[in-house]
Amino acid sequence: MPALFEDVIGFWLDRGVAGLRVDVAHGIFKDPQLPDLTGPQPLNAPSPYRHRPELQPLYRSWRAILDSYPAAGFPGARTAIGEVWYDTPETLAPYLEPGGLPQVFNFQLILAGWRAAEFRAGIDSALAVTGGSRAPWVIGNHDVARPASRYRLDEGFTPQTVSRLIALGDQNAETGARRARAAALVLLALPGSAYIYQGEELGLPEVTGIGDEARQDPRFFRTRGESPGRDGCRVPIPWSRTGPGFGFSLTSQGDGPASPWLPAPAEWGRYSVESQLDDEHSTLNLYRAALRLRRDHPALGPGALRWVGQEGAGQEGSDLLCFAREPGFILAANFGHAPAPLPAHREVLLASGPVTGGSLPPDTAAWLSA
Repeated sequence: MPALFEDVIGFWLDRGVAGLRVDVAHGIFKDPQLPDLTGPQPLNAPSPYRHRPELQPLYRSWRAILDSYPAAGFPGARTAIGEVWYDTPETLAPYLEPGGLPQVFNFQLILAGWRAAEFRAGIDSALAVTGGSRAPWVIGNHDVARPASRYRLDEGFTPQTVSRLIALGDQNAETGARRARAAALVLLALPGSAYIYQGEELGLPEVTGIGDEARQDPRFFRTRGESPGRDGCRVPIPWSRTGPGFGFSLTSQGDGPASPWLPAPAEWGRYSVESQLDDEHSTLNLYRAALRLRRDHPALGPGALRWVGQEGAGQEGSDLLCFAREPGFILAANFGHAPAPLPAHREVLLASGPVTGGSLPPDTAAWLSA
């Protein structure tokens, strides 16, 4: 098996790809005896089928292949990132040993509920093991409900989240969208790397109305429909306001778009790139502004953070999450239901919603210069 992997890695690197994503990177090896699992099994904990010791020598051999390709003439060294779900930071630690995969995803902000204390705990637990450059931050991916819908619920993602969102219907949709915009500014202010799952920059909600006949996820079929599966976060992103598939898939001749593999809701056009480009307050333009500032501001990117703000900010019982990055940058996010006073600052660089009068509205985040 290692030789097969090496051939596949070399095949793609020889064709100029920048890097590889390793799916279920904690589950490649199994105990040869394939023992039954009995009793309670902590989710994503080491087991005969997860986090096996054979993984790390394999990943060191892959890293050697990556490092054998010269960075000259290419925008940096070739890389790889592992999808590693884990139960505790100690389980993640072996993947961060020198010479292993360059990066492994840090899913703590997906698991955190919409509470300042849970976001701070997730950030602290990841930073205690490594910086965000080795374990980059995400708020969503192709396996979990989209943030703009998930944050309608106060608790973090669980296997039951999508079913709960389906039962919720259209309730609290504006709250979820507002919170997702705030979470984006938290994500992009953290030290290290951040990954954006396609569609987050458009504020796409989870699609909860897919008919059984249109579903594609094997999880739906394996559970005989008990689980709705992950199709709701995989509906292709809309590019145009109208048309089949909202402009997602042009034919090879450049003709009109073909229908994609999952049906888009009728209102998908209002989330489209075409609709949002001309709206200065759109989620797309919020992401664009944040990424420009992240690129240009000397405090953002690699580095450290320092918790600041009101006494106990980000602790249990506080609704304000506030940290500083040097030089001269502060992130403030209000997870509560009432306005919170902004920390001392010179100006508001960017905010996820209107900020006036020196206070931060509920479910809103701001980037401040200090």
